[in-house]
Amino acid sequence: MYEPFQIPSGSMIPSLLVGDFILVKKFSYRLINPIDQSTIFRIQEPRRGDIVVFKYPLDSKINFVKRIIGIPGDKVIYDCRQKELKIFSNYLNDLQKTYIPVDYSVKKESEWTLFMDDMFSQKKQSHRRISIYDQTPKYSLRQEERVEKIGQRKGYTILSIPGIYTESHYKQRYMSKNQWIVPKRSYFVMGDNRDNSSDSRSWGLISEDDLIGKVTMVWFSLNKVEHQWPTGIRFERIGKVY
Repeated sequence: MYEPFQIPSGSMIPSLLVGDFILVKKFSYRLINPIDQSTIFRIQEPRRGDIVVFKYPLDSKINFVKRIIGIPGDKVIYDCRQKELKIFSNYLNDLQKTYIPVDYSVKKESEWTLFMDDMFSQKKQSHRRISIYDQTPKYSLRQEERVEKIGQRKGYTILSIPGIYTESHYKQRYMSKNQWIVPKRSYFVMGDNRDNSSDSRSWGLISEDDLIGKVTMVWFSLNKVEHQWPTGIRFERIGKVY
């Protein structure tokens, strides 16, 4: 069973854009009893790198979309200055503890600019800049991009803001800052727009019970930015598969 969702914010840019309409496979990981929401049987386990839709832990009426970074048993370390991850699987088992390689390409200037007044990203126009704002933004920053690759999974592009270091707000008990151990039936998630994403660094881990499903494709896409009316259709994004 598939369910459509719309992307309202830029936290997953450049993988998912504001105005994308996505299909989410609800039974990607487990078949759920509709009466009590218990697991009837498991189909497959969520993997690092999967893009998922889930219920926001602080308000179950709101759905979020992020990328899974840590799975149960992982230790996730985020260097907020280098903006790089370190991941260890089976961290609490000394005999099975394994370092999961996270590789990065060289940083380069991206086509995306972050407007600080409203904290949204917009892609540079290839021919001319079309202003869609009531007033000129007071402060903007050109973002950097590079490819992040976890283990053997396919790499994906992440964005960051050069020279800005964002400390994580969520500190796990008995753990150092910016380090987390993922317990059973929980997941650590992050947005690909790393310096413009509210995710597990801010409000903690997500429960398996809150997972709605895995993002599979973009079935439609409107050319728009946050808080603005669409200006067209992004035909080149329709049919994009994840």
